Amino acid sequence: APTSTRAPAPPTPVPGAAAAEHAAQVQEKGCSWRMEHPPMRPGLPCLEAPQAYPYTMRRPWREDIGNQVVRHLTPQNKAVAEQCAGLKVEADFLSCTKAMEGGIIGLSYGIGTRDLWSENLSNKHRLPTVLFDCWTPAELSPTLAGLSRNTTGPGGCEGLIEPCYEKPYWSVRSCLGGETVEVEGARFETLQHRLQAISKKQRLSAHVKIKMEGGAEWLALEGLLKDISPELDKIRTLDLTVKMGDEEYVPGHAARWRCTRTSMNRQVGVLRDLLQRFDVLGSTLEARHQAWKLNLEGGGELSPEPCIHTSSGFDPSTFSVSYVHKKVLEVLVET
Repeated sequence: APTSTRAPAPPTPVPGAAAAEHAAQVQEKGCSWRMEHPPMRPGLPCLEAPQAYPYTMRRPWREDIGNQVVRHLTPQNKAVAEQCAGLKVEADFLSCTKAMEGGIIGLSYGIGTRDLWSENLSNKHRLPTVLFDCWTPAELSPTLAGLSRNTTGPGGCEGLIEPCYEKPYWSVRSCLGGETVEVEGARFETLQHRLQAISKKQRLSAHVKIKMEGGAEWLALEGLLKDISPELDKIRTLDLTVKMGDEEYVPGHAARWRCTRTSMNRQVGVLRDLLQRFDVLGSTLEARHQAWKLNLEGGGELSPEPCIHTSSGFDPSTFSVSYVHKKVLEVLVET
């Protein structure tokens, strides 16, 4: 059983843990940030530690996994901005300028009532998109209902505030899962299933966005990464919105709480394995850390320990992160 302590000492790295050492590196003294910066930011996150550890308990496994999350979301390729000819914030994610000049389609999973990511891909980068969602009622989403302006042509959406697509979009009542199956009226499909429709000759052709809303999306990415599927090399850019430790839904099973050591290790394993094929462009870690640290400055009693946290106490379980396939950067460097 995991050990825990009360009234812990000031934060210190987990002995021998590379993840903890990395977390200490990004918690730089003297790093600066400004409130007007957008939440999605490139480069080394500014995660300056608070004066004292803020929780009533301290379980080593929660701390170790939190440190690993920060490590896996910190860009390791220091030249990525130069190789991309610049990074830009677009629709709440970071884009690699050169990478956005290629690709043939965008796949967006979990669009909710509106999906700015696919609208940006359609109207700015001139790409058709396929939008997936099996939970949001169609009456709450004109885009899902097929009522948004579609294929208007260049400039057709300029000045409009409602959802609008200058290139074709298609909505599909389906969600990501570890297998292609229909359960309780909801259809789930693997990421491989959709990517297989793209020709093998069209490598690095799909821009993909996934809203990680439960356990099914983690299983979909885990399955894609498990055997280093050839479909991985069809993904040009990857944008994720993540809530780790959230309630899990797996088709055919009751929802259950995901904050266990086993399940959190599996989730952080997905973040680790993504780095075999993709470079991190940036994340929202720094912005979320800002809000967390400002909230701590109010003082008061110690708080309950969150599902995961870094050595300093920061909870990195909720974030957005942008990736570009390493092969895209290799081609850009060669040319």
